[in-house]
Amino acid sequence: MQYSATERVSAKKCSFYHNSVHSCSNLPVFSNHSTNKCVNEECGVTFAEYHCVKCNIWMALKREPFHCEECGFCRVGGQENYRHCSICSMCINVSVYDTHNCMKDKYKNNCPVCREDMFSSRQSPQDLPCGHCIHAHCFRNLASFDYRCPICKKTVVSRQSMAAAWTARARDIELQPMPDDLKKTVSIICNDCEVKSDNLDWHFLGVQCPGCSSFNTVVADMSNGNNTST
Repeated sequence: MQYSATERVSAKKCSFYHNSVHSCSNLPVFSNHSTNKCVNEECGVTFAEYHCVKCNIWMALKREPFHCEECGFCRVGGQENYRHCSICSMCINVSVYDTHNCMKDKYKNNCPVCREDMFSSRQSPQDLPCGHCIHAHCFRNLASFDYRCPICKKTVVSRQSMAAAWTARARDIELQPMPDDLKKTVSIICNDCEVKSDNLDWHFLGVQCPGCSSFNTVVADMSNGNNTST
């Protein structure tokens, strides 16, 4: 629901209509002012615990709503818990504000997974180590089958967390050497450290970056001339 498009609200107790945007001459009784309280003196009911005249919105205080002038609309979660970043164009939680990765207008994009607008979304965003952002729930779904950022393909899990997995894969490669007729020498580009490495042995389980030990690599040059993710 687009709250700014709400044209009128009605007090259930007295059926008195309040026009929040336009006048409405076909109604017998109406008010032309956005308000949080019925102007009918015999009613006087309060519509909601929180009302923002600028956003034309009514809601309960349990969601801790607040209006952000820089964003231009109301957000939830408590104003004391957020601080607006003019570079990222988003209200950032104060617990991570000093360490968050600033990127120009990074929240004025769609979520790379569900494609919903990040800036106006009600779903909580999550910063990835690479600086890109994604919905927190989309990240949880993505992490169940992929450990890379869907935009830049960098590993989103810490190097310490991936070390065991990469060590296990290196061991599997050592135990399963390629037969002579399938051996190839390749050049790779590491998605994590962005370094190109040449003259490495290709394996169907992946090619490890000699610099950072990551298996998040792309084969840039091989005998058949095809670029292949490993």
